[in-house]
Formats: sequence, structure tokens, C-alpha cells
Amino acid sequence: MNSEPANVTTATPAKRGRPSRKDKENVVSSPVANHENVPAATGGQPSPLEDENKRLREKIAMMEAAAKMNVQPMKPKDSGEENIRALQRPKGEAGDRKKGFILIDAMGLNKTDEKRRLYNSILNFTRRCVARAELDLDATYRQQEPEKLGQVFRLARKKFPYLARKRFPADWAIAEIVKQYLRNQRKVNRKRKARGVSVEDNEDENDMDKHINQDNGDSELSDIDSMSVDGVQE
Repeated sequence: MNSEPANVTTATPAKRGRPSRKDKENVVSSPVANHENVPAATGGQPSPLEDENKRLREKIAMMEAAAKMNVQPMKPKDSGEENIRALQRPKGEAGDRKKGFILIDAMGLNKTDEKRRLYNSILNFTRRCVARAELDLDATYRQQEPEKLGQVFRLARKKFPYLARKRFPADWAIAEIVKQYLRNQRKVNRKRKARGVSVEDNEDENDMDKHINQDNGDSELSDIDSMSVDGVQE
């Protein structure tokens, strides 16, 4: 029995040459190749990952531009000691307007009444610290024990944040106050000795204690013996 051959559909060979317009319209662009132009599946909005990538690219571009111009990127301003402007010690000796400088001017405290009151408070408190730390009033600044000077510096900074080291490097403002006080005390002591009066006169000691007790910072002054010592630079 002869069976008829089955209908065999032969594949039409692909046409060679340039694709037709219809073929071009049927071509689907690859999402991998065009990932930047394909919107996210949700409402056509960029995904969080794409937003983050965009921000990173912008940040890198800014950093590269700043590096080319040799300019550091701006940092956010912080409050506190980060904004303190350093005041360098002028040349010469404090108290000598011709050959040196005036301390209140160098410390930036001679512009308003409020600042001048602050300066006087710093002077009075630092002098009391010198007395409580038992510095040698017959010796010069360089002859003092560094540990005792460190105690005075630390206590003054604690009482007055304006005396921060970022504003006065190496505690030079406090050091100048101590130097002036020691010079004045040596002059007074020489005059007393010339008159035959003891430097450790009981009346003077009582007067010093009276002034100390009147100060509101008694509790801070009493802490001077228990405070750690900072390095002292002359």
C-alpha cells in the first residue's frame, strides 16, 4: 500500500542583506545595554539604587573638579572650638606699649565693656590661682615649678572657656598674666624687705584669704591640688 508523503514545510532561508523597516521595528532593545534609559517598573520613577548611583556620580565629579583646582571641598560648619580663631602672641614684652604689646588688646578683650569685664575677671581669678598653687613670689616665671604652672593653666582654662588653647596656643595669655603678677609681687616684696616688713605678713595673708572666700569659684579653686598637670611651655 503506497502512502502519500507527508507535507513537509521547508524553512525559508533567511534573507541576506540589510534588514527591512519591519524587522527594525520588531527589534527589542536590550535592557542591559540601555539600563540608564529604562525607567523602573513602578510608575516610571527611578529606583532608590539609581538615585544613589546618581548622587555618587555627582559627588565624585565635584571631588575631581576640586582636586584639579587644588581646592578642598567645603565642610559643614561646626559649633564650639572648631570655629575658634587662633591669636598668636605678639613680639616683645606684655605691658610695654613701645617695645612690646598691651595684653588686653592682644587677647581681643578691649573692644566692649563686657569683654573688659571678662578680662578683669580672668586677671583676678588667675592671680588667686597663683596664690593657691603656692608659686614662689620671689622667683621669676622660668624659675617656677612646671607642675604648679600647669595647675594654674588648667584651672584658668576650666573657669574661662575663652582661654582655650585653640585660641591661645601654648597658654601664652595665661602665662603673660602670671609673668606680670610675679613681676609686680617681686617689686612689692623688695620694698617690704627694704622697710623690714616680712613678706609673709599675717595681715597680707588674711587679706588674700578674704578675697578668695568672696569669690564664687571657691569650689573650683579647691580642686587645684587634685588636678592632673598639663605640659608647660615657656
